Amino acid sequence: MIVARHDWTFILKIDALLETATKEIIKSGLKLKILNRFVGVEALGDFVDGLPMNGRTSLLHLLKASGCPDEDSGFVEAVRRVRNAYAHNIKFADLALIELIKQQPDRSHTIKNISNIKTYDEAALIASYEKDGIFLRFCILDATMRILFYAYHLALKPAKDK
Repeated sequence: MIVARHDWTFILKIDALLETATKEIIKSGLKLKILNRFVGVEALGDFVDGLPMNGRTSLLHLLKASGCPDEDSGFVEAVRRVRNAYAHNIKFADLALIELIKQQPDRSHTIKNISNIKTYDEAALIASYEKDGIFLRFCILDATMRILFYAYHLALKPAKDK
């Protein structure tokens, strides 16, 4: 498969986009308005920027607590899990994304969340990804765009345009 060589860079880039978008979504939710003035924006922003992606006190935990739909927070979490697998083992650099996912101990959970598909036949879905790796990338891009859409509308769009 031609895309296999570059799946690891694709996932690293997608993860970076998702981490940035997640931070912006959380920062927008943490704004404190006192006497018609936002206070602590810079300090809270610095605090959020320093949080890890995973763990009990993490960006993912805050994202879930903020009411982010389960399928979207699950997607962000699955991308981070795959990213960590690629980033922490250089042997996986040339491994196709679907092959990496199939090797994960929680493969069913990962495939469900990274595909962002509610109802599916796992074996058939994996077979379709093995046949066409671009389809899996498309699913990932589609879900990533939704997270970026949230970040834009919640945090980045100028107030006069909201």
